[in-house]
Amino acid sequence: MQDSGVLTSQLRGKIDGCLRTHGEYLVRKSGEFQKISNWGVLQDHGLLLLGVYLDRSEWTALALKRLDENLHRSVMADGSQWEQSPMYHCEVLHNAADALLVARQNKVAVPVRFEENVHKMFRALAAWTKPNGNLPCQSDSDDADARDILAMGALLFEDPVLRTASGADPLEENYWDFGPACGVRLASLEIIADECPSDALPDSGNYMLHCLGDVACELFRAPYSTDYNSLKEGDALLVKCRGEKFTSMVTVLDLAADSPLCAELIPVTRTDGEPLTVPAQAARIVRDGTETVVLERHGDMPTPVGLLQAGRFSGHGRTIVFSDAQPDGIVLDW
Repeated sequence: MQDSGVLTSQLRGKIDGCLRTHGEYLVRKSGEFQKISNWGVLQDHGLLLLGVYLDRSEWTALALKRLDENLHRSVMADGSQWEQSPMYHCEVLHNAADALLVARQNKVAVPVRFEENVHKMFRALAAWTKPNGNLPCQSDSDDADARDILAMGALLFEDPVLRTASGADPLEENYWDFGPACGVRLASLEIIADECPSDALPDSGNYMLHCLGDVACELFRAPYSTDYNSLKEGDALLVKCRGEKFTSMVTVLDLAADSPLCAELIPVTRTDGEPLTVPAQAARIVRDGTETVVLERHGDMPTPVGLLQAGRFSGHGRTIVFSDAQPDGIVLDW
């Protein structure tokens, strides 16, 4: 518009005055709600843009500080935004990523933690999206195309995982953000062949099963926990996917069940006699005379083979299922 003749100096002055007033409002309008809400990210993305445009470095610094604090609170270790809606996740990610892009373009220093959380959010989105690049209709989300955001992440971080998820062709917004050469840049990034296309976001409890072969489903009675160190019973849906190179299993709670099952919590100890430094729990499940033990630990610690034991079984990993048929255990989650 600058050279169109429409934007007179008088009109430009009025626009800048309105933007300045709005920026002053955004500086004041921030509280506990904005520190974790997606609204806070939208507000402070706007404040950063105003700070860059109006050359108000104090606004830019404040916006980045708030954005960093918000993502530190609202983004889980697996990269999921706490509201667990893929569309809200994209809304927050798009604003945070654009703030990062504009900061880089204007040589404004960005907190390392903020960059890391933005990158994790892109990776979580790549796990969430369907093979056609669209979002799943989960938690107030539409069947929207997310490939432009994935391509944005691939270009920002030169990440082959995001390049593979986005495809080879940028969308219109990518050209707007990165210029006419973005297609060549995106195509030059490496493509990663994923032998196991299923993904897990364990901190948010979202598991994406992408099937390569036949799928078999059956209901079985199983324990589950809604509170730490407590057990309930309910039906679970066992989904087995058998492909050429892997077999995966996902359990989802269901309502109907009638097969008898006995479940009890049993203690977890270390086989070397040292005390446990993180919480761990195990459940013994007995059905029709067959015993199964599920052992789960929380947090991170070194886990050599055989370090943890529960009942008469020992093993390693985060979630392990032992049975007479599998005495060494099957590791479900590292």
